[in-house]
Amino acid sequence: MPRPAMPPEALHREYAALAAGYERRWRHYLDRTTHHALDALAPQNGERILDVACGTGFALARLADMPLALDLAGVDINLHMLVRSRLPDAVELIHGDARRLPFADERFDAVITLNALHYLDDPAIAIEEMARVLVPGGRLVITDWCRDFFVMFLCEHWLHIRMRPLGRVLGTEELATLVEDAGLRIDAVNRFKVRPAWGLMTLLAHRPD
Repeated sequence: MPRPAMPPEALHREYAALAAGYERRWRHYLDRTTHHALDALAPQNGERILDVACGTGFALARLADMPLALDLAGVDINLHMLVRSRLPDAVELIHGDARRLPFADERFDAVITLNALHYLDDPAIAIEEMARVLVPGGRLVITDWCRDFFVMFLCEHWLHIRMRPLGRVLGTEELATLVEDAGLRIDAVNRFKVRPAWGLMTLLAHRPD
């Protein structure tokens, strides 16, 4: 039986309420997932990097602290999360939608997105947009919940039954297919756990030259 559609307003309301204490409440989770994503990214000096669905800018803050000259930008659909960011003025923050990124084609050397894709009913659109703004040879890193873990499969169904804000939780094969359909090539896909019952994945891909 198809699940009822979850209105986007429910997600906005939930994260507006969470914004003030978001980083404090989820610090361990953010530390672990950001570590995995940035380790896969391996940023290089002078790169232009976009964080899609950047939230309060946790990953961008880690990038800004690196001893590298990086041109950083973040976009998020929830204004309450953006205003909680504490980032250097040089970091460009934009209120926008991952499905319609407000950037020109081939704008960034790398794009990252963490803990966001599972909120979208059609993640393919966002992945195509992230591929669009990459330069040839540019890298995409996605860290997100992973349906390959049975507990995450159960979690997805429980959240849908409870009518909590959630789109689709992908497995590694489905995510890889969506990324390849967007014209990118897969370099690595790794699964990991933050806690015994919380399974995630990090995918690294690049746009062919």
